[in-house]
Amino acid sequence: MNIPENDSDLLTAEVESLRQRLTGTVALPQDAGYKTAEPWNLTAVVNPAAVVLAANSGDVAEAVRFATAHRLKLAVQATGHGGVSLGADVLLVHTGGLSECSVDAAAGTARVGAGVTAQQLIDAATEHGLAPILGSAGTVSVAGFISGGGVGPLVTTFGLSSDYVQALDVVTADGEVRRVSATDHPELFWAFRGGKGTVGIITAIELELVRLETLQGGALYFDGADASVVLRTWAEWSANVPDEVTTSVALVNLPAVPGVPEVLAGRLTVAVRFASTLSQKASELVLAPLRSAGVKPILDSVGTMPYRDIGHIHAEPAMPMPLAQDQRLLTSLPTEAIDAIVQVAGPDSQSPLKVVEIRRLGGALSAPRGEEGAFSNRELPYALTAIGLPGDAVASAISETFAGVSSWSNGASFVNFAVPGDPGGFSSAYDDDTRRKLAQLAERYDPNGILLTAGWLSAD
Repeated sequence: MNIPENDSDLLTAEVESLRQRLTGTVALPQDAGYKTAEPWNLTAVVNPAAVVLAANSGDVAEAVRFATAHRLKLAVQATGHGGVSLGADVLLVHTGGLSECSVDAAAGTARVGAGVTAQQLIDAATEHGLAPILGSAGTVSVAGFISGGGVGPLVTTFGLSSDYVQALDVVTADGEVRRVSATDHPELFWAFRGGKGTVGIITAIELELVRLETLQGGALYFDGADASVVLRTWAEWSANVPDEVTTSVALVNLPAVPGVPEVLAGRLTVAVRFASTLSQKASELVLAPLRSAGVKPILDSVGTMPYRDIGHIHAEPAMPMPLAQDQRLLTSLPTEAIDAIVQVAGPDSQSPLKVVEIRRLGGALSAPRGEEGAFSNRELPYALTAIGLPGDAVASAISETFAGVSSWSNGASFVNFAVPGDPGGFSSAYDDDTRRKLAQLAERYDPNGILLTAGWLSAD
């Protein structure tokens, strides 16, 4: 039976029956717990029929069966990153309460629930001199990040984050609780590591850690007026750095707000991000060409840092805010591409964009470590990402930025960086074979078509 939007008495009765079967709870729009549905990206309008606040895998399975029985779509979130607009035809499963976080120092592994954030795991692991290979934002859930593969600030050194997963506890869209690994349900092990929720919901992850206590990291900030020189120099320099160095360069326009250094506030700057597992001396030698490129940094924060502070390199926003973003993967980065980017986002452009980043890929990302997951475009050398505050001007600026480099782009993005909620961008994140295999698994494990993201696989 489909729950009518305008029949609140019927909806309340059905949800009350579900509530009795949960260890956690379920919230309707009038309930306090409903506010957990608020996304990190405040542009998403999230008004689901109800929110299931799951306490364990059994609760998630109950939610899946409820959505199936009432012909509702099913969405999931923990921290709200990557949140998309949801209407009254959607049941939202909130996994933020799945907070298990344990580190086996002897084995060099960790087990985390779907609600655990990257920073929580980093803090737990670094107590033992260990490090999880995760992303640049500590507020993102480990499960959400890894479900999209995971391209982090050490990606050329250690590769894709999902390559470190040993096993997952999941609830597939047919309502079954399963443990998946390279030997148990290997087709699901493949799909959940990069498939971004197209066959079910992750409730826990077991992953390998690496021994890493410190790194050489930070950023060199240059005046925006020097954008052309810095980007050209970075492009030539980054093409030849060793795989122990991961780097990106970004045109950054930071507001004058508390927490932003005065020298960076209210102006365009160029940030060269740097993360190295080499020694301090070797890292200094690698950086030397940038520090002597003819333009002087206005701020140099590169130095020895504890791994727990790795998020400082990219300085991601600490609080929810409205954002518009998109990404294109690049097949090469010639001078003409650099000049096109500077023309539309550099000092003379009056661009409304807040960040335009070029990230060097390659290295360890190019080859899977162990069993490959559902992730495409490992072989491409660069990613171009554009971010701004929502509005027509920003949308036009993002489109113009990508149009300028279209000759050197394959038109795709990594799924974690695609426009949130855009079926076309989601689908294009996968090559044809990967998309086809994911769609076949979705049809097998989600015969009723309840998963929101599974329906995006065939989008043009």
